[in-house]
Amino acid sequence: MVPNAVRLFDEFTYKARSWPKAWRVLLKAEVMALGENTRFIVTSLPGLDAGMLYEDIYCARGQAENYI
Repeated sequence: MVPNAVRLFDEFTYKARSWPKAWRVLLKAEVMALGENTRFIVTSLPGLDAGMLYEDIYCARGQAENYI
């Protein structure tokens, strides 16, 4: 039996040449029957792990905007 999706979360710091400092970047890598789904989110929020920040904060914010 094949799982419906495999989802991995990670984080790293990144500094573009035009940015004054490095920022925290969250990574979601997901593979589903329909293909790959990769997301990168730049944040200044400290503390929580990448998966929790993505699912509980970023996705919740996006859902809230759907109601507007």
